[in-house]
Amino acid sequence: MESALERADLTRPHSAILKIDIDDDEWPAFAATSPTALDMFTQVLGEFHGFNNVLDYDWFEEAFAVLTKLNDKFAVVHVHANNYKPLLAIGNLLFPEVLEVTYASRAKYSFTDCDEVFPGPLDSPNWPAAPDYGIGKFVY
Repeated sequence: MESALERADLTRPHSAILKIDIDDDEWPAFAATSPTALDMFTQVLGEFHGFNNVLDYDWFEEAFAVLTKLNDKFAVVHVHANNYKPLLAIGNLLFPEVLEVTYASRAKYSFTDCDEVFPGPLDSPNWPAAPDYGIGKFVY
């Protein structure tokens, strides 16, 4: 990400929006991204894949570290389950294999708790022939 920011000459904090959907490679990409590089973004919109690997120790450690890094800089403002992949049964919880997340910068915006239920009225299923996955309030 640092080289992409450099090529785009993005050096002012909170001056860009990142949209990322790179089919499982988001984990190593974010793991390699410095907190300083993340400071360039006001928003991060990403599709996070591979939650079916949650029982794999190495995958879990990397995903947990990435999500912690993102949570330090950003707050989740929207989530949507991609219905092209199945829901996973993790304990007694149904969770999507692929999750779309919108983050907003903690340094740029202020946040309040909300009771929004996902999917919301502006969401639609990724695969229109199948119903959207309800993920409820998605408390994180």
